[in-house]
Amino acid sequence: MGIVKTKGLARSYVWWPNIYAGVEALCRSCETCASEADAPPRAPSNPWPYLPPWSRVHIDFLGLYKGKTYLVLIDSSSKWLEIIEVARTNATSIIKVLTSIFSSFGLPLELVSDQGLPFTSFELKSFLKTNGIQQRFSPAYHPASNGAVENAVKLCKRAIKKAYRDNVDIDTALQTFLLSYRNSKQSTTGESPAMLLQRRSLRSRLDLLRGGYVVQARVLDAQQRQVEYAGGVPRNFSLGDTVWIRYYGTRAKWVKGTVVQKEGSG
Repeated sequence: MGIVKTKGLARSYVWWPNIYAGVEALCRSCETCASEADAPPRAPSNPWPYLPPWSRVHIDFLGLYKGKTYLVLIDSSSKWLEIIEVARTNATSIIKVLTSIFSSFGLPLELVSDQGLPFTSFELKSFLKTNGIQQRFSPAYHPASNGAVENAVKLCKRAIKKAYRDNVDIDTALQTFLLSYRNSKQSTTGESPAMLLQRRSLRSRLDLLRGGYVVQARVLDAQQRQVEYAGGVPRNFSLGDTVWIRYYGTRAKWVKGTVVQKEGSG
């Protein structure tokens, strides 16, 4: 019923000094009331402290989906994302994937996961300790505390669903998604994961379009400068016109001729 309503109900029947304080103390000491009470106001969020790129990575499984299971890893600072298909959700599979990823990007300082059995296994703990990586866990039944990888899992799942809907090969679709994602600016950082982690944009098919236009523009600009540098007065001729042609042989300097065909824009 709540403390306020209980106070009002009691006061409508009886009174004694400090009645409200007494009723409030009674209500707060009631274990049954506490176990059935509404959730308290949400506490302010306590985000993970910022670390340089590839210092803290978060991992989780994208559960069995259409017969496939994936391990998802995201760097908390650069937002670099990895998604690898695994045969089993055990410590051996996790260690194999992490070894491959770490061989490309180096060892992080921290690794965050939930408290599922594969992540709390002795094998994984030993692997991380051997490589000087601190293992940290998010609270049980509170996925929001590992929100970085939870959001990444949602993105990957969306890409997989789209691939199935469009009847596209899943592996190809995921690689295409990863390339686009890694080159896209993130709202949190204002930069792309590739730029933050590798200091460059990854070349994609979009660069073919941009590259062609850039080269074409440079050629046209150079041609225009050549025309301006050469100077002269443009002349237009028609078929059949009689013209004098500059001749650089041993004969006369100018030779008479007739226009029989037009080339170029002149």
